[in-house]
Amino acid sequence: MQLKFTFILFLVALTAGCSPQKEETHHEEIKTETQEDIKPDEPADMSNPVLIYGSDIGNIFKTYYKVGNFSEMVRFTDKTTVSKYGADSLMKIYRKLNLGYDIKLKSMTAEGNEKILHYESSTFATKGVKRLHVVIENDTARIVPQHLESGDIFE
Repeated sequence: MQLKFTFILFLVALTAGCSPQKEETHHEEIKTETQEDIKPDEPADMSNPVLIYGSDIGNIFKTYYKVGNFSEMVRFTDKTTVSKYGADSLMKIYRKLNLGYDIKLKSMTAEGNEKILHYESSTFATKGVKRLHVVIENDTARIVPQHLESGDIFE
């Protein structure tokens, strides 16, 4: 009896596996870009301080510091600060900053025309809070350094 039952299960499994099945096909419309769709001169959106080049402006600024691209740091600085110090002086100040610690964006608030990015910082295994002031100028998020005289851009 046991052998007969096993043989029947084997036949059912064999016939179910061999029966012709209708293969489902899904046709998706694939849009190809035409020459007029491609706009190489179109700039990336840099007005959102928490999403520029896939990162936030604070970490982008730190990356420019780490690779020594101080001119880009000046480019992401607000026009009032650039006018006050001048681009060359700002680059000298930026060279002396200490941005060698980790920061992680936690939240963003708005105060008037400024956005304040709140970061959790980690320096020598000590956690802290850093706040970065940002304004939007000409569709680009720019940092408003808070304590340049003491060598810091954060509040």
